[in-house]
Amino acid sequence: NGCKCAGLTSLNFTGLAYVGDLTMGAIAKACGNTLTKLAVSGCGRISDDGIRALCGWFGIRRNKVGCTRLADINLAGCQSIGDGALEALGCSALSTSLTRLNFFKCKGITDQGVRHLRSCIALEHVNLRTCVNVTDGGLIAWSQPFEACTGSLDDKSAKENVKHLRKNPALMHLNLSGLPEISMHGIVALAAKFTRLCRLDVGGCENITRVELLSLLSSGVSNSRKSVLIPGARISPNSNAVALVPAAPAQGLRLLHAFVDKTFRQHLAATKI
Repeated sequence: NGCKCAGLTSLNFTGLAYVGDLTMGAIAKACGNTLTKLAVSGCGRISDDGIRALCGWFGIRRNKVGCTRLADINLAGCQSIGDGALEALGCSALSTSLTRLNFFKCKGITDQGVRHLRSCIALEHVNLRTCVNVTDGGLIAWSQPFEACTGSLDDKSAKENVKHLRKNPALMHLNLSGLPEISMHGIVALAAKFTRLCRLDVGGCENITRVELLSLLSSGVSNSRKSVLIPGARISPNSNAVALVPAAPAQGLRLLHAFVDKTFRQHLAATKI
């Protein structure tokens, strides 16, 4: 109806069967400059064309109308989503704004699509759970150096952000559970690039065990910090889980106790003067 949703930053259409590609195009036109979060999980009518419309990217042709600030997109259970959606995300302005992507049960995604994630340099949380057509090949391609698509870095601030993130990859949480074709070859490649990774779930991946995950925490040469590949993680305390979880909570608690103790002693010393 031509309504402009000025200032709208978040939309939740979870489970709405009538939401499809035309809706994505309408969203881009109505609030493309302000929207930062979009949840459309379970909207089966959304396809790659819908994501292209959302991004304003159609292959070699870029549309002036498209979302430019989206940071969080939830596409879980959107069965029509495939490699074209990831290509659009990686080649549009969203490649430098996206921090969270959820592709749970998007079984149309293959290695060809995953390789475009290397262009989404600001990603912190990615869920590829049960995207069963993803293999080590896709993970290794993702681990390669950042590759910007033509026109995705038009903004000067985006270029500066890329320079920073090239040295400090942002990815911290990654869910790869239920992928039968991946192994430690792909996991090690990702771990070598994303050194801030602190949560990794590979439960249900037939070729990966808890013992193998431990190799990401130490090279086996020594117990020094230099031998740790992922310093922010530890093996899950749940013996049935094939996963790494953040080490920070335990470390942070120790630091907090030390700080409180030090502050208390300083206060006591000050009151005696």
